[in-house]
Amino acid sequence: MLEMSVARHSAYCEKHHITYWPLVGDVQFSRAPHWNKIALVRHALALGFETVAWLDADTLIVRDDEDLRTALNGGGPLALAEHPGPGLDGALTHWNSGIMIMRNTPRTRNFFDAVWEGGPFNNHPWQEQARMHLVLSEFPGLVQRLDDRWNSTEGVSDVPEPIIKAWHGAGIAAVTCILEELRRLNAADARVLSVAASVVRTENVDEYMAQSIAAIPPYPRTFHGRGIVIPAGGLGYFPGAWICIHQLRRLGCTLPIQLWHLGPRELDDQMRALVAPLGVECVDAHEVRQRHPARLLIGWEVKPYALLHCPFREVLLLDADNVPVINPEFLFDTPEFRETGAIFWPDDERMLPERNVWEIFGVAYRDEPDFDGGQIILNKEKSWRPLCLTMAINEYSDFFYHHVWGDKDTFRFAWHRLEQRFARAPFPVDAMEATFCQTDFEGRRVFQHRLGDKWNFLRDNLRIAGFLFEEECLADLARLRTLWDGNVRAP
Repeated sequence: MLEMSVARHSAYCEKHHITYWPLVGDVQFSRAPHWNKIALVRHALALGFETVAWLDADTLIVRDDEDLRTALNGGGPLALAEHPGPGLDGALTHWNSGIMIMRNTPRTRNFFDAVWEGGPFNNHPWQEQARMHLVLSEFPGLVQRLDDRWNSTEGVSDVPEPIIKAWHGAGIAAVTCILEELRRLNAADARVLSVAASVVRTENVDEYMAQSIAAIPPYPRTFHGRGIVIPAGGLGYFPGAWICIHQLRRLGCTLPIQLWHLGPRELDDQMRALVAPLGVECVDAHEVRQRHPARLLIGWEVKPYALLHCPFREVLLLDADNVPVINPEFLFDTPEFRETGAIFWPDDERMLPERNVWEIFGVAYRDEPDFDGGQIILNKEKSWRPLCLTMAINEYSDFFYHHVWGDKDTFRFAWHRLEQRFARAPFPVDAMEATFCQTDFEGRRVFQHRLGDKWNFLRDNLRIAGFLFEEECLADLARLRTLWDGNVRAP
């Protein structure tokens, strides 16, 4: 998005004598990328700029006749748009941090210092915006309402002749919107069109899917044996992996286990040492990525990536919030697995026929349950082509995840698109509180996917009626708290 808008925004800033910093990639690595805006705003204020403005990448200045500094109309020094929707305090509106225009005052600097020092709030999906809301209560009168013309957000605050249009929350769909706006403004030059063509959008998804299928390499025959892969790391997921691994060993599972993580921010030497006695190898996906490039590898994408690049020919993938209740090794020897080379488990929802997801993936409608991605078992030789297509889909998660919930149904649509057979456990989800229980082909409970209340290192977890091995899992968590302080010490 930034690559498409950078030329227009550069010209705008040159016209109004504004210093322009296009931000590409992380500028600091101590926190998630959303926090770059706080780091950059604090840096600009410290340099002494009289006025500082932040524009998210999903925004476009469509009128260049007004100087954005005029948006500050004499009220508080920080101008933010007010959008409908519940705030953290239960209010009917909230302040949006996608566009911020501010005067450089001591209170402004103190506010952003306090936001930075407060840090992420309880893994809230609003990222830095959640902390801003909490800190604002300590700075009465700091904010003035930004005129909607300066943050005309599609579906929220559309106004005639806006100065800045925004598509907050639209994700990759904002690329198409920005392209259409640039075309309307006669500003879609060859560079813009080239950038748009390099990103998967509704307009070119058919071509991308066809190219991805054509590019699938032959099965390399370099994989051997059986094993288990658990993607996990950091304070949010390492405790769950710790419990899952202990449970597997408690049940008598002797398969090698790999714990895949995303860089040193998620797993350090102490954490490796904790799981090593359990026969666990820790694999940094970022290091593997140097040999096997992937366009995006920031979250759920690591699941198909780990399946694709782990050394095992037959592999069971388990989410870190999964607790097996019987040794799952027998699943590799079931007739269903030997025949198809893939076992998936059902979710409790179904996609309706009118959803455009069927057209997006080029798959005819099927009346079937969605997939629960908490457990997947594959023979990579038999599943190689759909697994490669699944990875290709996840490399453009910024588009496809707006049509499916994360990685889980990308497997389903890849298998269907290539008309590859798979086995699905025939029994529906046994949904307990915050937990999906999944069975084998005879109806015996095998997995407890605790997706609604993941094991939490910092607080007590829910007690769930009917959850097997709950006391053992809680004891595992209590022991982890005596061995680890919850901090990941990146080098």
